[in-house]
Amino acid sequence: MKNGKPRKSILKRWWFWVIVAALVVGMFSPKSKTDQPTVEPAKESPVQTSNLSFTLSPNEAGAYGEEMILNAGTEDEYHFFAFHIPAGDYRVSYNGTKGAVQLSFCKDGIFTREDGIEEVITAEQKPIVVMAGETYNVRIDEGQYVKLSDGTEWLTFEKLA
Repeated sequence: MKNGKPRKSILKRWWFWVIVAALVVGMFSPKSKTDQPTVEPAKESPVQTSNLSFTLSPNEAGAYGEEMILNAGTEDEYHFFAFHIPAGDYRVSYNGTKGAVQLSFCKDGIFTREDGIEEVITAEQKPIVVMAGETYNVRIDEGQYVKLSDGTEWLTFEKLA
């Protein structure tokens, strides 16, 4: 007792519930970005690559790009290149000196929402942001394409043997 008043139960204290909520959120949150089995930073040790190597730019179709148009003829019209890369494991690097490139993994096809807006169908694999000078190992599955963020940046892909 303090000043003749009984103490509040711990269950009635606000800070107790904040701690409980933080613990619950922590238990169900992913532990880190590297927990994703299909996307991981490349290791410094040498990895054998095959002869397949190419560069992708969000503004050029190149050998693998197909122009896609979502919401054609509307104010929401959006053009981008879907890069249909052969399935396999790749080392992806951005050799620019500043900025970043987002690499999104999408499934073939287009999804139309109830309000009529068309969107890409994202794959289960989460997008990655490749910062200048960084290299990642990624897997491209059959029936997937990759989409680069808008801009002028480019990514180099080397197929791993």
